[in-house]
Amino acid sequence: MSLNKRLLVIDDNQSIVLAVSAALHQSLRLPVDGANDLAQARQFMEQPDVHYLAAVVDLHLPDAEDDEAVDLALAHGIPVVVLTGDLNERLRDHICARPLVDYVVKQSVNAVEVVRSDVCRLLRNPERKVLIVDDSDSFREYLKSVLLTQQLQVFSASNAAAALPIIAAHPDISLTLNDYHMPGQDGAELTNTLRGRFPATEMAIIGVTVSTDPFVPVKFLKAGASDVLRKPFIVEELVSRVNACLDNLENIKTIADQANHDYLTQLYNRRYLFNAGSTLHSNARRDHIKITVAVLDIDFFKKINDSLGHEAGDAALIAVAAELKRSLRSGDIVARIGGEEFCIVAVNVENPLILIEHMRNRVESLCITGSWGNPIRLTLSAGFTSTPGDSFESMVRQADKALYQAKAAGRNCSIGI
Repeated sequence: MSLNKRLLVIDDNQSIVLAVSAALHQSLRLPVDGANDLAQARQFMEQPDVHYLAAVVDLHLPDAEDDEAVDLALAHGIPVVVLTGDLNERLRDHICARPLVDYVVKQSVNAVEVVRSDVCRLLRNPERKVLIVDDSDSFREYLKSVLLTQQLQVFSASNAAAALPIIAAHPDISLTLNDYHMPGQDGAELTNTLRGRFPATEMAIIGVTVSTDPFVPVKFLKAGASDVLRKPFIVEELVSRVNACLDNLENIKTIADQANHDYLTQLYNRRYLFNAGSTLHSNARRDHIKITVAVLDIDFFKKINDSLGHEAGDAALIAVAAELKRSLRSGDIVARIGGEEFCIVAVNVENPLILIEHMRNRVESLCITGSWGNPIRLTLSAGFTSTPGDSFESMVRQADKALYQAKAAGRNCSIGI
């Protein structure tokens, strides 16, 4: 049975329910249910065909003064962000005794934004991997229990020698927490080793130490650590430091994606094409690998914009981009390099003409409809080359030259040189 994935907000203040629900739906595009008391929340949670990915729960409700709603959500296996009207040390200890994602004070001016951020992060975290490196079995288990509440994938190792094979098997680990005092390599030395393999844009590293020596944090930072955490610490500090490092990696990735991708089609852009293409060309010449470069252009594209408008033109570009990407393997490159011009780089294609004609025919079979009225039919002209030349740029020039020949030959055809 396919489950209906949703979010749940439980609060006796309807204004808070509406504000939090709107923020979550706008960010995540998931349906959000709102409950004002425990009875209504129970009805939602007991639906057999619904899976709640997270719940935002008021600590005290009219029919649940002793935070039964929190216990109910946890009993259903739902990750919980708690809302509370006030906070003191006793209440904080009571909240932190449960495996919660976070707690948020309602009176905070950015309470809704914190909740939104918590839930968005929570839904990303199952894809994120974290490694704990500490020689204390009990402390590793404590750290693991905290990080699992954040829905992260957690690995652990007792020393650097045990950590390195785990990282080799999981090179997509996003964050390591390295204790300083360990047998063999200490945490700073492990940090230095890892930083030689993974730049700060790919892996975050938090150094952990109980030492009061002020030079230990410096050793971590000089070795390339992203942050340093001193023992003892409270759970909120650990979670905040981990989340800050992971969010920073996510922001860096987003910026890199925006810099390398075309905003409309989400294909690679010209900048990425020439950087990656030059590397691929050098590798191909060294390892005697065949690469094919093709430049493709939508025929009479200006007529679409002029007669049907730019909305229709954008839809045509998006449709063509999807077909080109669908026709290639994951290791090949497809980029938008001009208004209606695309470039592909394919590796070890035995018969490039068959590949290019396949793409051209797929685009020709498209029928793009929309609010502009008349359906759009498209054709492509394409030029390609598999002659390596002395640079990637020279291959693109040759493919472009072949494209002009295809256009001169009447368009809607492929020519290789």
